[in-house]
Amino acid sequence: MTGRQIWAVALAVFVIGLAGMLLGRGLVQAGPAQEMVQAREFRLVNDQGVLRASLKVSDTGNLLVTMYDGQGQTSEELVVTPQLVQSARKTSAAIKRLESLWKGVLPQKKEK
Repeated sequence: MTGRQIWAVALAVFVIGLAGMLLGRGLVQAGPAQEMVQAREFRLVNDQGVLRASLKVSDTGNLLVTMYDGQGQTSEELVVTPQLVQSARKTSAAIKRLESLWKGVLPQKKEK
């Protein structure tokens, strides 16, 4: 998995979390929480109403995360497939194993 793919997965997770947070906040303020929210597509807009991100399932059944620039034009697009998710899990596990093997050998990150 390349660095770009890792960042793309991280971006997808961030967008999904952000959408969940925004939707959850609105549901709590609107009244009793619903057990399920169902939609074909989630769209996030800025304060001016310009589309900045969308989350939907593609025609092929994969998760499609799209980021838009300040004018609402597509700037980045990520297709999250089961293979991409599995690859990210394997990469994460491999990194953890390497960190444990190299513990004490490599300089540690300084905490702020």
